[in-house]
Amino acid sequence: MNVVTVRANGAGVWVAGLVGQRSRRYRCGTLTSDDLSQLTIADATLSYQSDGRLLRISLQACSLGIAWEFDPYFGLSISHVDPLPQPFGGLCSPRCGQIGASSLWWRQQHCG
Repeated sequence: MNVVTVRANGAGVWVAGLVGQRSRRYRCGTLTSDDLSQLTIADATLSYQSDGRLLRISLQACSLGIAWEFDPYFGLSISHVDPLPQPFGGLCSPRCGQIGASSLWWRQQHCG
């Protein structure tokens, strides 16, 4: 288990936020002074040897989640989907050069 947060919850009692190393599930546990004396620290050194792309994706996901809480349509406002310019105008236009088979069928059915 990785310790994420620790806060005091009275005299000799702490609440710890823990994340499983394999499962990545968050759990909250209460520890007493006796429990703390039985813990062993596996690795206390900090390391920056990781994949920066995963950190960037995680930060973007958190920021999008926070933005969605305040504006549920935020995803639409930042999407990179451009609408097609005049989706049916080019099919009925006589200036339309090359037309695919399905477009030709649509033109015959709807443009006369």
